[in-house]
Amino acid sequence: MAGLIGAAEATSIRAALGLLLVHTYTRTPVTSADQGYGDEDTPGTPMTGQPCKYAASMRVRLTNGDRMVVAVPTLTVKADDPIKPGDDVSSVLDSDGNILLAGPIRVYDVQASAGLGPTLKKTAILQGGDIT
Repeated sequence: MAGLIGAAEATSIRAALGLLLVHTYTRTPVTSADQGYGDEDTPGTPMTGQPCKYAASMRVRLTNGDRMVVAVPTLTVKADDPIKPGDDVSSVLDSDGNILLAGPIRVYDVQASAGLGPTLKKTAILQGGDIT
């Protein structure tokens, strides 16, 4: 079944969603290379001022049969943002320039949210979290 919105509508929706991305962050791409004695991370060039929406989403984690509610830091970014697992995120700022997350913190996973058609945004789940 085809999506309920087409590519043209997705473009205008992506532009409208951009208004909600009121925070910015710095992304440092990280590549791992096997040096024969273990992987070595090599940071790339930091990309500053990338639009995002930062939030700590509450998620349930299971450990040893116990359930815990954890505040997991997440970034919502544009669908065409090249963020990927393993990248470092730092300097998350609100619209007034206040630091929300200093970092660096590693990206654990990236989930695309397709909704009813083409992908409109991505959610980057960052490593770490506070147990509540």
